[in-house]
This record gives sequence, C-alpha cells and structure tokens, in this order.
Amino acid sequence: MKKKICIFLVGIVVIAALALFVVPQIPVRKFEPVTHTMLEEDAAYERAYNLYGKVIFKDRRKALDKFKKDYKSALEYIEDNTDYGKFNTSYKTLSEYFLYGLNGLKNRDVDNADVLNKQLHGVAVFCKTYRKSNYREYVYLP
Repeated sequence: MKKKICIFLVGIVVIAALALFVVPQIPVRKFEPVTHTMLEEDAAYERAYNLYGKVIFKDRRKALDKFKKDYKSALEYIEDNTDYGKFNTSYKTLSEYFLYGLNGLKNRDVDNADVLNKQLHGVAVFCKTYRKSNYREYVYLP
C-alpha cells in the first residue's frame, strides 16, 4: 500500500514539474507578425503563442544565435555605455537590456543614430520575447 502511495505522489510531482517548466515553452498557436515588432522577419525569429497566450520563440537557441549576429552593434553600444556587463540570457540582464533598448538613444550625436536606435528597439523586442519563452517568466525563481 505504501508503495502505491509513493508512486502516486512521485507521479504528482512529475506532472507538476512538467506543468511549471515545460508547458510555457510549448508553442500552440501561430504568431501573426505586426509592423511594430521591430525584429526582422527571418526563420530564426519565428514566433508562436504559448498556452498562456504569450508570444515566444519557437526555437530559442536559433533566435539567440541570429540575434547576436544581427544586433551586434546595438549590444556593443549598450555594453560600452552602461554597467550591465556582457549580454547574456539571465533574467536580470534581459530585463536591463529590454529597458535600455525600449528607451532608445539618449545621445543622438553618435554615428548612424537612426540605425542604432532602430536596433535598440529590436533589442527590446527580442529581450521581452526571449524572456517570455522561459519558464522563469511564469514561476518566480530568483
């Protein structure tokens, strides 16, 4: 009898873990891009909605690799002009880069200010979408 109860409890724990950590990353509905998304329409940036109705990347790893190449100048600009450190996928860094990209350039005296400003907004969109593609967005874990 004790063995059946233990098996039942382990099953409950496994189901709960799957619900918390796996379900948010499963795309369930196609994403229809809108003009204000700011990311290039590329297969690497393919997005979908998860079960919670949030926009996520279908393939986070592919999106991250492409993002680091496409937005290299904006990432370098943020690294050079803030104390956020090198770009990584920690929740804290994604949040900081999101806010910086959302606010855009403070100093318009840089070369190619318009291109850089557009890239900074792309950084914000990417960081927000990438963050929502992770279970940490739905389960508070410091």
